[in-house]
Amino acid sequence: MTMWIKTTISSTDPDKVEVGQEIEDTILEFLESEEAKAAIQNDEYKIIVLSKDKKKIN
Repeated sequence: MTMWIKTTISSTDPDKVEVGQEIEDTILEFLESEEAKAAIQNDEYKIIVLSKDKKKIN
């Protein structure tokens, strides 16, 4: 499963990598919760965080 997260941050923003990583970390934290684990089970997933101009920022 691939999760595409679209943001309003620009790919030229100097903090884009930090923001992208923070978003990814937050999602990973949720996916490790008991509630999410029950739904996901053993499915593999990939998280891609995109800027508003559709460039990967994580």
